[in-house]
Parts: sequence; structure tokens; C-alpha cells
Amino acid sequence: MYLMSGAFDLLVEIEGKNLKEVASFVSNKLSTIESVISTKTFLF
Repeated sequence: MYLMSGAFDLLVEIEGKNLKEVASFVSNKLSTIESVISTKTFLF
């Protein structure tokens, strides 16, 4: 369960083999969606 409040509208969990793979997905796939205004990446 996740509790979100404040500036976040959507939580997307992704997994990658390494940080470069995750960063590539965010910059090349997720952030290129027309309705995506901005992204924030948190690593856990």
C-alpha cells in the first residue's frame, strides 16, 4: 500500500538492471508522453 498526497498524481514503479536502464526509460519513454508535464525519480 502506498499513501500519496501533495504534488503527486501518479505513481509508476519500474525495475531495471541498472540505473542507466531506469534513466533511459524515464527520459525516452515516460517523459515523451504528451500529457506528462514533469517527472521526479526516487530510488529505494
